[in-house]
Amino acid sequence: MIATGHPLVVDGAAPALLVIELAAQAAAAMEAIGRRTVSGRDESARVGSLVRIREAQFSQAFVPAGAPIVVTADVLGSAPPLAIYAFRAAMNDVEVGRGVISTHAGQASAGGKS
Repeated sequence: MIATGHPLVVDGAAPALLVIELAAQAAAAMEAIGRRTVSGRDESARVGSLVRIREAQFSQAFVPAGAPIVVTADVLGSAPPLAIYAFRAAMNDVEVGRGVISTHAGQASAGGKS
């Protein structure tokens, strides 16, 4: 969901390209889950970066702020700390965006805090 108080929201609508931020957050969650699965334990938080956006397509220019958006991020490949994800975003089972993003997981932060 894109918050109604987001600075780019005008008259209750947000630019659809903000869906890319939601995709980056979904990718970060996948990366964190993957690290825990591999190590079997929680690790320190990491500050990641969105480093590339490819093939981003949106079915509409704006999405309603405050409305649920379901975002999936599937790993296409990785060479840690880099990874490539295909994302899909939908509202009420209707696709509003899709594309491919690349992320960099970064180093573990000191004390487990980002």
